[in-house]
Amino acid sequence: MHRNGRVEMAGLSRVFEKIGERAFWGVDAGIINLEGPISRTSIPDDYASKNLIFNFPPQAIEALKFLRVNAVSLANNHTANQGKQGLADTRNLLEEAGIKSIGGPGDRDIPKVGIFTGQDMNLIVIGVHTLYGPPDISDVIRQYKQDPENRILVFPHWGTEYKRTHNVYQEEMAHAWIDSGADLVIGAHPHVVQDVEVYKNKPIIYSLGNFVFDQNFSKETQEGLLIAGEFDSKGLMLFGLPIQAIKYQPTLMKGAKKQEVLRDLYKPLEKYIEHTPLGERLYFPL
Repeated sequence: MHRNGRVEMAGLSRVFEKIGERAFWGVDAGIINLEGPISRTSIPDDYASKNLIFNFPPQAIEALKFLRVNAVSLANNHTANQGKQGLADTRNLLEEAGIKSIGGPGDRDIPKVGIFTGQDMNLIVIGVHTLYGPPDISDVIRQYKQDPENRILVFPHWGTEYKRTHNVYQEEMAHAWIDSGADLVIGAHPHVVQDVEVYKNKPIIYSLGNFVFDQNFSKETQEGLLIAGEFDSKGLMLFGLPIQAIKYQPTLMKGAKKQEVLRDLYKPLEKYIEHTPLGERLYFPL
C-alpha cells in the first residue's frame, strides 16, 4: 500500500469501505503482503515526490485491524526501506496489535513462519523474498512436513513486474518447493494477476496482483485476487474472489466481470472444478 495525502486525511480504514470488514471475517488465517514498514510516529506526506522508499503511518495498523487481517508477510523488497530499526518497529507494532508477521526481506528471516491452528491440522505459512536469488527453503518445508497434521503454504515475492504470465524461475522454484512437500504456492510482486498451474496435484497461483497500491495507470494494475480456501484430511478446496480498485478503494467484482475473470483463471484447472449451489470452486485431492 502506497499512501497519499487525501487517503491519510480521510483515515486509512476508509480505503477499505467498499470491500467492508467481513472479507477476512472468521478465517483461521487472513494474510496479506505488507509492502513496506510501518512507522511508530506520524510522518510527512511525500506522495508528490513519487518516492519509492516506503514508510507507512501508524494508522496502517488500524486499517489492518479494520480488515480483520491476522497476519502479514514481510518477505518483500520494501519492508527494509527504513532500515533495521524500521523493520523492528514494524514487527513490534504488528505484535502489539495481535497480527503475526511472517518472513522478512532476507534469507535469515525464512524461519519466521506463520503457524495457524484449524480443525485437527495446522497451516504453516513460509514467506520468502526471491528477488535477490532463489533461496533454499527445502529444509524448512521438510521440517514442518514431518508432522502429518501440517499443511504448507509458500508465499513468495517473485516474478517480473507487469507480466501476466510467470517466468521460468518462478516455475522452477514452485516445483522444487512442492517436490519438498509444499501443498500450495501463492505469489506476489508483479502488480498484476498472473496465470495459475497445477503441479503434482498442488495448485500454484503465480501472482495475486494488487490489493491497494497507487498504480492507476492501467486496468491490470487495478485488479487483483483474494484466494479463499480450506484444507481437510482429503485435500484442498479453493475459490477466487476477483477485486477491482476504484479510486484506490478495492471492491469485490460482481456479475459478468467477475465471471469473466474467474473463467480465465480457472481455464487451466477445469478437471478440478466442482459445481455447487454457491458457485464453482476448485478441489485438489491428496
